[in-house]
Amino acid sequence: MAVVPVQCWMRTFKVEFTGGAASCFVISHRDRQWLITAKHVADAAVQNGVAALSLIGENGLDVGLSGDLVPVPLIEQGPDVAVFDLAGKEIVLENMTLVPSADGVALSQEAFFLGYPLPSSLPLMGQLPAVRRGIVSQRASVDGVTAWIIDGHNLPGFSGGPLVFAEAGGVGSTWHVLGVISEYWQHRIDVEIAGAAAQGNLGLTVPTNAGIVIVYDIKDATDAIEAYVDAGN
Repeated sequence: MAVVPVQCWMRTFKVEFTGGAASCFVISHRDRQWLITAKHVADAAVQNGVAALSLIGENGLDVGLSGDLVPVPLIEQGPDVAVFDLAGKEIVLENMTLVPSADGVALSQEAFFLGYPLPSSLPLMGQLPAVRRGIVSQRASVDGVTAWIIDGHNLPGFSGGPLVFAEAGGVGSTWHVLGVISEYWQHRIDVEIAGAAAQGNLGLTVPTNAGIVIVYDIKDATDAIEAYVDAGN
C-alpha cells in the first residue's frame, strides 16, 4: 500500500473566504509556482465580495498572499479549474517534488485526495489536510468536458484539492498530481414512506452521493500556464 509523502501534504492548503472554505494546492511548472483550486471555489469567493483568497498553511497562519493573486485564463472554458499566478513567490520548498501530470497513471490504481472536508463542522486536529483514498476508475464527459472519475467518497470542502498518485503505484515512486477535485457525482434514490417504497409514480426521490469523485485533469492548468508564460507574463 502506498503512503502519501510529505510533498503532497505540504503543497495542500486550506483556502478561506467570506462565507466559506475549501481546498487548494501549489504546483511547480515553468520554473515558477502556481496556485490551483476549483473554479467554483474561486467563483464563490468573488460572489461573496472577496477579490483575493486567503491561504492557511500547516502552521495555521495565513501565508500572506491575499491581494496578490492574478488569475491565469484557461485555454478552454468548461473545466472546473482555476489557476493563479503567484508573481514569482515560492511558498513551498522546491525539493518537495510533485509532478503535475497524469503520465504513468493506470486505470484501477490507487489514488489519494487531500483537502479540508466539512470545514464548518469537522474539527480536524492540527492544520494539515485530511486524506482519503480511491481508485482511478475511468474517464467521463461531464458537461462536454473530459474528466477523470474516481471510485471514492468525497465530501464538501475537498473541492479544489489535489488528486495524487504514485507512479507505477509503488512506495518511494515519483508522485504526481492527476488533477483538481471538483465534486461528487449525485444520483437520485426513491424515498421510502413508513419503511415501504412509495406506491405509484409519485416521483419522490432525493439526491445522494454516488461514491464517484469528479477530477479535472491537471493538464487544463499546465496548458493555461504554458500559454500565459509564452505570452510574456
